[in-house]
Amino acid sequence: LQENVGQGRASNAGLCRCSQPWIARMDSDDISAPLRLLHQWKALEADPELDVVFCWQGEFKDDPSRLTAIKKAPPSHNKIRKALRWRNIIGHPTLLIRKHFLDRIGGYADLRILEDYDLCMRLLHVGARFHCVQEPLVLVRVLPEQRARRSGWTYAKKEWEVRWR
Repeated sequence: LQENVGQGRASNAGLCRCSQPWIARMDSDDISAPLRLLHQWKALEADPELDVVFCWQGEFKDDPSRLTAIKKAPPSHNKIRKALRWRNIIGHPTLLIRKHFLDRIGGYADLRILEDYDLCMRLLHVGARFHCVQEPLVLVRVLPEQRARRSGWTYAKKEWEVRWR
């Protein structure tokens, strides 16, 4: 896009151009393991009822070979659903989503913050089934400034609004 319109609107602009039944999500500066999609696809083959498959997200500061954290989630739908009530356990760049569910909920909301959490909550609300591959198959650079933006009273309030919604 010519200007920064926020993650939600930008993602929706891309979704309009997608014609395949599955959408794999990732940002241009993230690093995907060579076999990431194969691992996620195997989970789909093992359970064709799944609608969203994601994986653990490895985080690093400067060197991708030195992880500073791993964003983990339980594997099963019911445990994922319960955990999402309290916080976003899903690494957005790791998502593989059935496109018709994205179309059904109207894509991303234009929130300017927590669009990914809102998306997952709305997918759950319309009956999407989730699974998490138990490996960090996507690596994401996370700097201290980003962590600072994702904390504090304003962020907590917005997170509560997303849950309530």
